Amino acid sequence: MAAKTPDNIYTTSVGKYKLVIADFTTTNIDDNDYWTSGIKSKITHWAGATTDNSDIAIDAYDTSDGKMTFGCSANWTGQLCIMCEDY
Repeated sequence: MAAKTPDNIYTTSVGKYKLVIADFTTTNIDDNDYWTSGIKSKITHWAGATTDNSDIAIDAYDTSDGKMTFGCSANWTGQLCIMCEDY
């Protein structure tokens, strides 16, 4: 389990919500790694993989600090998209 930081973070407004795109294309994620995103109001998420390991899940999510613990195959890379109320 290790802390991960996205290579880049992009945000845009989608109506009253925010879309946050966390780019993990060179920083790979392994099972039980985590990102303390600061997102305290996650509504949903989806991902697009740049590796063959296309499945990633958020196994735990802490609304106090936005910590997201990942469940995935080893060496997952791609973009994690998060719809939220604030960021």
